[in-house]
Amino acid sequence: MFNFPFVVLSVLLVLCSLCRGSEDAKVLARVLKVLQKDGFKPSWVIDGGANVGKWSTDMITLLPGVSILMLDANDRHIPVLGEAAASFKARHPSAHYDYKIGLLGDEQGRNVSFYARTEKLFHTGDSMFKESTKAYSGQGRNSFKKVTVPMHTIDNLF
Repeated sequence: MFNFPFVVLSVLLVLCSLCRGSEDAKVLARVLKVLQKDGFKPSWVIDGGANVGKWSTDMITLLPGVSILMLDANDRHIPVLGEAAASFKARHPSAHYDYKIGLLGDEQGRNVSFYARTEKLFHTGDSMFKESTKAYSGQGRNSFKKVTVPMHTIDNLF
């Protein structure tokens, strides 16, 4: 017997990791609609690697009233994530929206190195692993910083 919520969450995580453009977002929307017809109604969504909250914005449109926790390790995203959370709350006052700065991991509070690009706010590619690409060359517009961020376990996020 499958644990339905776990299976659905796993499928959503795989689909979301594949979403790279508007066509993929449309596929995710169609999958969510099918799942909703079968009774899927999550109360919480965790947006791991939230960046500036774009995926979360899509989720509150697809799943009105769902509570969302946005998690990102780049502290430069704090102002934008705070604005996103306030905007979500204004649209759906009965739900809970918040953000945390940190990474998901296996040990609560363990500090890890994190590489964050610094040239533009809306860039992605921040990671625990320094890329061996031009984006992390440290030259010109390709600047980055190495910071230390705490890990959170999923059960300690709430």
